[in-house]
Formats: sequence, structure tokens, C-alpha cells
Amino acid sequence: MDIKTVIIKPQDIAGTLRRNIYTVQSWVRRGKLPPFDIEISSRVRGWNYSTLNAFDPTLTNLVASYLLNLQEPCLLYTSDAADE
Repeated sequence: MDIKTVIIKPQDIAGTLRRNIYTVQSWVRRGKLPPFDIEISSRVRGWNYSTLNAFDPTLTNLVASYLLNLQEPCLLYTSDAADE
């Protein structure tokens, strides 16, 4: 996955910072985050990677790391593995 082509959604920032999505939307209204520049649907908006990176590179790196970790497969333990 090329992270620079990803559209970053408010829930991505909320998950990264362990905040509520409504908190993130409030930050946009108060100017703590840049205005949305992408409208995915009538109810979902987000940012281009470059927009968020220009505003706060540290936050963008945290979100990128969070999204990449979501892509990694989880190691699941089953009862069969515990018996060996």
C-alpha cells in the first residue's frame, strides 16, 4: 500500500489518537485540523495525505503507522496450537 495515495478519514485520526470521531470533527470546526479537502460520499469526508502532511507531519506519520499496522495480519492462537 502506497501511503501517499491514501485518503485519511477522521476515524483514522480518531483511532490513532484514541479519541472519539466527534472530537476529531470538532477539531476541524475549531481550526485545530485543516478543513476537509475530499468528499468520499455525502456523509464521509477526509484529507489527502499531502494536505495533512503539510499541516502536521508528525500527526501524518502517526496515522500512516496506524494504518500500516491495520494491514498486518494478526497472530491468532487456537486451541490446537496450545495443545502442541
